[in-house]
Amino acid sequence: APATAVRAETAVRPMRGVKAMLPARESFADFRTLIDLMRDFGYNTLMLELGGAMEYKSHPEVNEGWRDYAAFMNEYPGKGGKIQHSFDWNKNSVHSENGGGGVLAQAEISVLAEYARQRGVEIIPEVPCLSHSDYLLWRHRDLAERAEDPYPDTYCPSDPKSYALMFDILDEVVALFRPRFVNIGHDEWYSIGLCEKCRGKDGARLYADDIVKIHGHLKTKGVRTMMWSEKLLDFRFCDSKNPWGGAARKGVPATWPAIALLPK
Repeated sequence: APATAVRAETAVRPMRGVKAMLPARESFADFRTLIDLMRDFGYNTLMLELGGAMEYKSHPEVNEGWRDYAAFMNEYPGKGGKIQHSFDWNKNSVHSENGGGGVLAQAEISVLAEYARQRGVEIIPEVPCLSHSDYLLWRHRDLAERAEDPYPDTYCPSDPKSYALMFDILDEVVALFRPRFVNIGHDEWYSIGLCEKCRGKDGARLYADDIVKIHGHLKTKGVRTMMWSEKLLDFRFCDSKNPWGGAARKGVPATWPAIALLPK
């Protein structure tokens, strides 16, 4: 793209980003090429999903669980999607391709992050919290919201142990990346108010309380919070017969009212 066009577009949209997962170790060269292309086309932000594919020195069991989980889900093409849609309840999409199904050392990730910084690309780490927590729960099944799920993807937001684990993970991410923002995920939250600790509680309040706790923890580190928005939207398809997002539907309570309970 001509440099003048890139400069004009950047002025209109100061944050221009790409969302990616961590690369497999054998794909580092391709990943650097991606960063180079981002720079050349005026992109300045890389949202990087970490999950279980980043080394966590405080919780090596999380990485061990991730390797086992990813190997199981990657046994053959499409297995993760097949499992996702094989239950009577909604489940999170499976991201077992993250990091090529392996674990990257913090030192390796730091080198990639520095490569991006040198080219004017800011990294926003995405650390799935609440939902998409399969990488945490493979070795911490006692924290799962849905006890009968053989592949749990949602932690209990009423159990203090969920946050003891989550905050350890976040602290390592913040220490490694020194980011301005962390994306805390929170999309595809379907298993709501099911365990003994959560049963009978309002879904929107559970959602808001979880976000407020994580936001507060990140704020003490000087880090701002980002998240996916769909569970804060009272969304229906154009025929008005198919609620989605944060709207109430069969087996899933409404979460969209949580937007009024969150820090601005």
